[in-house]
Amino acid sequence: MRAHRRNIASPGLDHRVTLTEVRTHDLRRRVGLSGPSALFAVPLFAATCWWAFATYDAVWGTLDMERAQLLALAGPLVLGLALLLSGPLTRPPLKAAGVAAVAVGAGMGGAVLVEQEPRVVLALPAILISAAACVRHPAAALIGAFVLTGTFNTIEVFTPLPVGATVDLILAGLWAAAAWRYLTVSRDRPVWIWPGVAVATAYVALTLLQSVAGEDLYASLYSFRISVWYFAAALLVGYMGLSERQLLAIARGISVVAVLVGAYALYRWIAGPAGEELAAATQAAGKYNLVNNELRVIGSFPTGPHLAAWTGIVAPFCLGLALTLRDGWRLVAAAGGALCVLGLLASSTRTGLLAAVLAGALVMLLYQLARGFLGPHLGVTAVALACAIGVGITAYSLTVDSEADRQRYANLLAPERDPSVQARITKWSEAWRDIRSHPLGRGMGSSGEAEKRYSRFASISSYELDNSYLHVATQQGVAMLAVFVASLLMLLGGMMRRGLTSPNRQRAGICIGAVGSLVALMVLMVTGLYVEGLPALAAWLIVGVGLAQFTSTEPPARLAG
Repeated sequence: MRAHRRNIASPGLDHRVTLTEVRTHDLRRRVGLSGPSALFAVPLFAATCWWAFATYDAVWGTLDMERAQLLALAGPLVLGLALLLSGPLTRPPLKAAGVAAVAVGAGMGGAVLVEQEPRVVLALPAILISAAACVRHPAAALIGAFVLTGTFNTIEVFTPLPVGATVDLILAGLWAAAAWRYLTVSRDRPVWIWPGVAVATAYVALTLLQSVAGEDLYASLYSFRISVWYFAAALLVGYMGLSERQLLAIARGISVVAVLVGAYALYRWIAGPAGEELAAATQAAGKYNLVNNELRVIGSFPTGPHLAAWTGIVAPFCLGLALTLRDGWRLVAAAGGALCVLGLLASSTRTGLLAAVLAGALVMLLYQLARGFLGPHLGVTAVALACAIGVGITAYSLTVDSEADRQRYANLLAPERDPSVQARITKWSEAWRDIRSHPLGRGMGSSGEAEKRYSRFASISSYELDNSYLHVATQQGVAMLAVFVASLLMLLGGMMRRGLTSPNRQRAGICIGAVGSLVALMVLMVTGLYVEGLPALAAWLIVGVGLAQFTSTEPPARLAG
């Protein structure tokens, strides 16, 4: 094929430039690698590749594990610090190096997984198909994932669908779709990286490195999958570039799912669980699904605490939507919140009730103070508060029908009299002593569901810690617990501030509802391992919807109708 050239004359210069050179220069200008930046990129790219190969070498076991962990942590930390301190000339190659490191590391990590589990190869075409669907219908994919978080036990006992793998496939497709969008679609508005988002991203990245460098790769990656992988979904939803209309559709979809899950819990409270659901509940929790020798209401979940966690997380978000949306959608959100409260009380899980009450009170307070809800609305707040109290009293009278049950809830006001609270305190003291003797953690997979599935020896982690924060400290160390808690508090503070100051009613209301869900999860994690599992994913998806309201600038939209 004949090469086409075009002579380009430059004013005042007597030389000719080929079209190929012009295109090369244009490509460099687009990616920001020109002049000194291009020279800086060469050694940086070589160093990044060396780090990736060294980390891969550590995974294969040819390097000492302690030095390998330090090496694995040093790479992203140095790169992230350099990005924070970089100037206009060095920032483009640093970004390119980060992309290269992720690509090389993902490829080599995939090779390790394929060698140990060849069936992983089959996941690649499935992820590509999922990504193609998520590119076209991201809102539908997110609503579908949310449906699975609230119905996974019923779906698994009545169908052959593996819910956990299906959720992972949807999330992987969404990640691939988001990456494709950022690589191929030019952004017409800036993206804002909140401080809390930066800390949360650092926590996810460091935890992934800890998982890859763990002694038991299967256990550590499984622990990552059922906790931090779901936590990262909040960042995914917040920054995947969803439009305001798509975010509103997702919020409405969540309210519909709340109605369905709450209605099914009400039905099962009246009719009792199906035989298959009862068998699954007995296998999953055994005696822990009994309260005063009676089976808890489990709805579409394997245990009562699962039902309480999901409904306690979703109810405050529905309250925020009921205060924000108009017309029929306000009624749908209110019905979803009421049915969730009924299912929560029927589950006989006190922590869920406490979390929902605190989160709901915060949502009401933020609604009253928010700038986006113009005019005096004390009347609306009073009516909403009266309705919430009425729903709570009605649900309590219907579900708490014995003196023993009433005494259990009364003990919330005097926890020192409750035997289960005292047992938890004793357990937490023992766990904290173990954490002090292992300040860097026992490693990913050493606590929680991964420990039950893969551990061969008993330790303090073999017993249910009943505290998600101690669970994180046991696995990852005190420093990583501090990073995790800081990310939660900074995300919470950022969402509260933006929800209060935004003049946009729809954005403020959805964000305030997401604040309620995050607070509910943080309270739940004090008394249970709620950082793991699909109910936690429901919370992170809602938090992501709240984040997405303010992660990019967009022309003001009309109020939710």
